[in-house]
Amino acid sequence: MFFEWQAEGLCLTTEPQAVPELKAIDRMEQRIFQAVQPGDEIKYQPGFGNRNLFFEWKNRAAAQGKVTRASGKYYRAFPEAQTVN
Repeated sequence: MFFEWQAEGLCLTTEPQAVPELKAIDRMEQRIFQAVQPGDEIKYQPGFGNRNLFFEWKNRAAAQGKVTRASGKYYRAFPEAQTVN
């Protein structure tokens, strides 16, 4: 059973929606993609979070195609073009 406070007092309600929990590496990705535009080089900045996690994220993002590696540097990948059938 789930309850909430209303004007009448404590009332029975429906189950609340689950809030997805973001891991530190996912929060880091959000901060990086807010700071770096597609095609720009990705370099570590203290505002991104833990330095070691940053390097782990770069490898994961490259494997997922979110960033591109060229000449030892990482760049934010351009989004895939939408095709209309």
